[in-house]
Amino acid sequence: MEDLIIDRLNAYVHWNSLDEANWIKELMLINNDKIDWGYIEKRSNEEKTNKEFLKLKAEIKNAKDKL
Repeated sequence: MEDLIIDRLNAYVHWNSLDEANWIKELMLINNDKIDWGYIEKRSNEEKTNKEFLKLKAEIKNAKDKL
């Protein structure tokens, strides 16, 4: 799951594929308790997508808090 999220983050950031943000947030919401967040943060730093990862993670936290 984590590698799929990283792949979609790369598409979102580096290829300007804006639709990917919705897919990423959906994957994060559905799999929230199963995700290795540390791994994603490490990989997103390596891939230069950390800023966007943290933004999307905050968005799903807000959405989750509203449920």
